[in-house]
Amino acid sequence: MDIGGYPAAVHILLTLLLSSGFATDPSPDLPAVDTEQPSDAFSDALDAALETYLSGDLVNARVEMRRLSRDSRIDAHERRNEVLIYLAEVEYYLGERESSWETCRTLLSISPDFKVDPFVHPPELVAFFESVRTSSIQAPTPSSGIQENRVPAWAVLVPGGIQLHRDQETIGILALAGVGSLATTSTGLYFALRRYDLDLQRPGIQVNSLNDKERAEQLLFWTNLTRWTTLGLYGGSLIHGLFTTNGIGPSGTVSLTPTGVLFTWDWP
Repeated sequence: MDIGGYPAAVHILLTLLLSSGFATDPSPDLPAVDTEQPSDAFSDALDAALETYLSGDLVNARVEMRRLSRDSRIDAHERRNEVLIYLAEVEYYLGERESSWETCRTLLSISPDFKVDPFVHPPELVAFFESVRTSSIQAPTPSSGIQENRVPAWAVLVPGGIQLHRDQETIGILALAGVGSLATTSTGLYFALRRYDLDLQRPGIQVNSLNDKERAEQLLFWTNLTRWTTLGLYGGSLIHGLFTTNGIGPSGTVSLTPTGVLFTWDWP
């Protein structure tokens, strides 16, 4: 039997081959693979804070960014620097320049090579950040080793007061006791000398006899000796207190201030 010029067997064979070639086996539906990474709560919170900032709500943005800056996750997070620089920016525009300065210093202590992107942040913040960097890495000067120690006025007036103020009790007590005892002795000798003076209106010591003259000269000698020794001991304690520290004598300067005496020295 022929169909369309072909034998029936050939026609049937072609039909079977064609039907098997176009047939596909049904496959079960596979669930879709979720290639999206899990949500980062820290980044989401930072994005929300940035949206708050860009909307003009600086106060709430500062609150959110400060909370993020104190979050324990920030230390290992890749957006740590971003949190800090935006916090510094918000504080800067809120007029909290000291807080912004400290935030910039914190960022520089963590990332000393951090640079503010001028295409993202305003130029005034870039300049402010660089001024913080300059202040932080400023080369040491000869005056960088100078330390200041304010000496109250009472410590200068009291013998050994500077040493007592600086917890040098031994030297301070010796100076105070020495000056006090010598001053007392000198005062007593002076009044004893004045007992030989018969005429207080005339200069010098007026005596009646050579014996009184000899005694008066001795008293005058010891009065002057104890007097100048007292002044010398007081001056020595003052110089020691101002120009030495624990036996070491660095160079220094003394200046008067409304609250007392300001002494600065350069450690050797």
